[in-house]
Amino acid sequence: MGKDWLSAANLVFWTRLLALVDQCLEDSEIKRDEYIRQLGFENNDRADVQEKSLKAHRDSQLQNWKTCLKKQKENKKVAPMTKGRIDALNSRVQQKLIEIENGRNLNHHKMKSVSV
Repeated sequence: MGKDWLSAANLVFWTRLLALVDQCLEDSEIKRDEYIRQLGFENNDRADVQEKSLKAHRDSQLQNWKTCLKKQKENKKVAPMTKGRIDALNSRVQQKLIEIENGRNLNHHKMKSVSV
């Protein structure tokens, strides 16, 4: 079983110890900030790919629906349904683009430092 080290308070250089702790905290904060920055870059890259893919899909679908609509120009019953599909596609894509844009913002927080 260990014994109390009664003279420890006289032997430990508290100012040096506190300076080392402060340096460690500062270094870890710098690394944390860099890590969050890197995550932000990766997140924006991912959002860019999603956005580009979604827009390409929308453009392809719109081309198909517009071609279909040209063929249906004379049919007054079917043409409005096709226009409705185009509007619905645009609405869904717009909503998804908003979701992607909102996903660009990373939520993070820093815990308060503990005083020694």
